[in-house]
Amino acid sequence: MDYQMNFTVKGLHNSCIVELLKNDLLKLTGVKEVQIGINRLSVIFDASLISPNQITLVMRKLGIKTQSG
Repeated sequence: MDYQMNFTVKGLHNSCIVELLKNDLLKLTGVKEVQIGINRLSVIFDASLISPNQITLVMRKLGIKTQSG
């Protein structure tokens, strides 16, 4: 079954980082679609193949931080 995670994020100010993020997420087995907007990230994935923790780990490695509140 596919799930969609939506994030409000900081760190998408650089087009190179945005492209790296999208490519790195799509390389993960189970990630089907990535949509990136200004301060918004949406990831559609198969939860039987990948955990949300793996998705946020890729974000953190690139310096992308989720906003709380």
